[in-house]
Amino acid sequence: AGTSPMEVFRGLHCKFRGLFDKVDRELREDTERAYGDLEAQFHCVEQVLHKTALPSIAPRVKYSLQRFCDVSTLLQVLRQPTGDGDTSQSKLQVWQDLKVLSFARAFAAVVSLVIVSMQMRLMLTVLSRQLFLERAMEGTKRGACWPVLDMQAQEFFLSLVEKGFGTRGVEQLVGVVKSITKKSVGDLALSKSTNAEELRLVLRNLRKQTVPTVVSGDWGLGVAEATKSTDDTSEATNSTNDTGNSIKENNWDTNLLPSDDDVRAMWRARVETKENAASGDSNDSIKENTQTADLVLSMVTEIRAVVRSPGFAMALTSALENAWDVFEQRATHELFVQKEITQMPVAKLVPALSNLSGDVLKKPESLFAAVASSPKVVQLTREMW
Repeated sequence: AGTSPMEVFRGLHCKFRGLFDKVDRELREDTERAYGDLEAQFHCVEQVLHKTALPSIAPRVKYSLQRFCDVSTLLQVLRQPTGDGDTSQSKLQVWQDLKVLSFARAFAAVVSLVIVSMQMRLMLTVLSRQLFLERAMEGTKRGACWPVLDMQAQEFFLSLVEKGFGTRGVEQLVGVVKSITKKSVGDLALSKSTNAEELRLVLRNLRKQTVPTVVSGDWGLGVAEATKSTDDTSEATNSTNDTGNSIKENNWDTNLLPSDDDVRAMWRARVETKENAASGDSNDSIKENTQTADLVLSMVTEIRAVVRSPGFAMALTSALENAWDVFEQRATHELFVQKEITQMPVAKLVPALSNLSGDVLKKPESLFAAVASSPKVVQLTREMW
């Protein structure tokens, strides 16, 4: 008896079903293998970040803050002998200035370490993905024309953290924090005694007032407020908004990274220095360096786009909250619990807080860990990757 069409169909169905199942299984295995490779690379980025990148940039942040939050001059004035009434009054003003600067230095230290941790994490994510794709493209047809970054270009890309936020960005941030801190703790009497809970409330209030401005990236206004009157600031702000340049001048672009023109100029200077030390340049070398500059700028453009995104704002807010919680706990523990005291005059708290912020800058690992523990930070970098 012949095979019925239905039996033939069933046989073909089973055969094709088996093939489809095999293809589906292989695709799942390939996907899982690719995901595993990406996951391993992601964790590798975290290791490089915490073991190499952040330890190398943290001292730069420390030196910048020492420059823009310098308390040594105020301390020298206070150490001078007290003379007539005018001198006593001027020293009281110095104490007030030192109080504001100490709180500002503490907050600026925490915020700076969080920001540099976030920026370096984004930069490493983009760079590591580029290197991952370079290896994946090796030996393929597309690999022959795939742009490649040599070690010099990789180092240059990461150095933009120092050239951007590590210099100009820190200065802008300090201006904002000083302005807000003056309003937040200006009425805190030096003759008053405080306890751990009151200190915690002061720090939380400072965080509440400062974090939204920091996250907005609009730091130019804070600098203006620190140097001009309210009327002048308002007028300048309105004028800037009328020209449409407010966001361009005061957003995360200029806070974190040099301009595109500056990036090209710095790359050209570095390449020329290297070529002068060698035998000179050639047409192939010029073409290669131009392509490299274009690739670096495309990576910089991606960073600019990310830091303007809502995802970055949410991740930064989460990171700042985590890090500030760590600092609050450390401040109350080391200044009160560890010393087994319940009350401390604000006049003694001021230098103690300044010293604590210095210790945080020397050993920032706990703050970096607080940033890394934020699910929103992890989500942002995974999406980029």
